[in-house]
Amino acid sequence: MTFDTQHPFDQAISLQNESTGEGRYVGASHPAWANRVGPFGGITAAAILNAVMLHPKRLGEPVAITVNFCATVQDGAYGVQAIPVRTNRSTQHWTIALTQNGETVITAAAVTAVRRESWSAQGGPMPTVSLPESYPLMVGHVDFLSLAGLCDVFFPRIYLRQYFLYKCAASQHGTCASSY
Repeated sequence: MTFDTQHPFDQAISLQNESTGEGRYVGASHPAWANRVGPFGGITAAAILNAVMLHPKRLGEPVAITVNFCATVQDGAYGVQAIPVRTNRSTQHWTIALTQNGETVITAAAVTAVRRESWSAQGGPMPTVSLPESYPLMVGHVDFLSLAGLCDVFFPRIYLRQYFLYKCAASQHGTCASSY
């Protein structure tokens, strides 16, 4: 595994096919995501989701993942096995396991799906803003693996979409905005 030319995120989620069978991969923790007791959980979740993304039998895009940390992931090499346990017309259910030194340290369940044309709810009209080119570029494209890697990041309440008002003694106007 070479860490010379790729972005550190791509290096951290990099998996190589293992010769022992389909859906088996090998990877290694990356020092950029080192924590006191091992790699951060979000980057590890992204790495195991990458096993699904690389699998030749994958159907569609990830729509859900649940990761169970059974033990501490240690710094160093690990193996990942992704198994499609059920495939339907539009969805596919997966089990994923990460092992180190012969022990299972993570289990996960994921669902992928083919996105079909459907109805949707539209939000309010977009406000008038400056062109994107007028703002400094801060981050690149957030794909499914990047999103899984962000699981360790605090999610600001400002990004929540639905709001309601309720009576609040702390507010000078008698109402407080909140989200749920």
